[in-house]
Amino acid sequence: MPSWSDLGGLSGKLPESPYQSLSAFKEEDTDFFFGREQFVNELLASVQTQSFIPIVGASGSGKSSIVFAGLVPRLRQLGNIEIISFRPGNNPLGNLAVALNHDYSRLTQFTNNRDDNAKHLVLIADQFEELYTLAPLELRQPFLDALIYAINHAPKFTLILTLRSNFYGHALSYRPFSDALQQKTYNLAPLNREELRCVIEKPAQKMKVELEKGLTETLIKDLGNELGRLPLLELTLTKLWQKQKKWFLTHEAYQKIGGLQTVLVNYADTVLDKLSQYDKKRAEKIFIQLVRPGEDTEDTRRVATKKDVGERNWDLVQQLADARLLVTNRVETCKGIEETVEIIHEALIKEWGTLHQWIQNNRQFRTWQERLRGAIWQWQEMQQDKEALLRGALLLKAEEKLKERPDDLTQYEQDYIQQSIELRRRL
Repeated sequence: MPSWSDLGGLSGKLPESPYQSLSAFKEEDTDFFFGREQFVNELLASVQTQSFIPIVGASGSGKSSIVFAGLVPRLRQLGNIEIISFRPGNNPLGNLAVALNHDYSRLTQFTNNRDDNAKHLVLIADQFEELYTLAPLELRQPFLDALIYAINHAPKFTLILTLRSNFYGHALSYRPFSDALQQKTYNLAPLNREELRCVIEKPAQKMKVELEKGLTETLIKDLGNELGRLPLLELTLTKLWQKQKKWFLTHEAYQKIGGLQTVLVNYADTVLDKLSQYDKKRAEKIFIQLVRPGEDTEDTRRVATKKDVGERNWDLVQQLADARLLVTNRVETCKGIEETVEIIHEALIKEWGTLHQWIQNNRQFRTWQERLRGAIWQWQEMQQDKEALLRGALLLKAEEKLKERPDDLTQYEQDYIQQSIELRRRL
């Protein structure tokens, strides 16, 4: 890794930050990933002896970073290992099939015709809670059954999944999967003070930059003992890096950015303040589609399609993605390539007062809309049978929402309601 002076620091050029802001560490960031060495070593040893490694921890505790920046590079060093990763999303079997080259039956075929020289398959199911927040109920058991079969029967196979701790109860609700979880679960505890010190100081040290005396202690103190605060720490360190002074991260800069407790809010509000009033209203429409309102659970982020947020809003989506508040992606589906967007981290849902207010203002509508999408999914599964269209009070409610908020409904949602209305007329 080149030093500060190698990168032009003496001439005033600022090298790229070794901190990750609100993003998870990826495989290419492994040189700057510190603090979880012991946990990664334990996982590495377990992959070679266990077929199932569930990693459970709070949102923002670094589960994905541990797997992709910590474990995956170590696995590649071992050789003779095939690594495949995916996220369940709203179509877990379909997403798994795409990851396995369009044939999820490969997962159960590992019991046949595997010689001693075959590669060890490591399948990573990241953000497994999406199975309970995004996937329809009817898809969960077949998906879990496929995974359980592979865990129990496939040679040279290991399933690694990351799961938010507040969804562990949901995972236990299906007895066969519960039995598998109870064999061995890796609970991700918060970082201790020494580990936090490594997270804060070692990336800077690799770039020949130091923190002013006492700044590390201030950051650790302000971080507190709450779970899921690592993204805020990384964002704070990123902002400090941008204000470095003579190869130092300083107390003065820390005060200027508002301290760790308010840095995320300040940053998000700064991005929002630069928008016109028109774009702020569009931002609200975008963000509320990226949050699934909790019913008996807390609010969670969801992956939305371009159609969900409105194609006319996609230019603003790209702008907010450039500002690191959103993440866009292109995923392969049975209908072809689809563009998606999601909030960069759940920390925004927890900490940003503006977003919290937007969620509260739109909670009733979004809760209804998620139920409508469930009804549409059932309709599609029944080959658009008229018996799965809306009737009675459900249709009256849908008519009301269609009149009140047509711009917040996708064309497909509007068509479903209109077909329900037409069926009522015919009847």
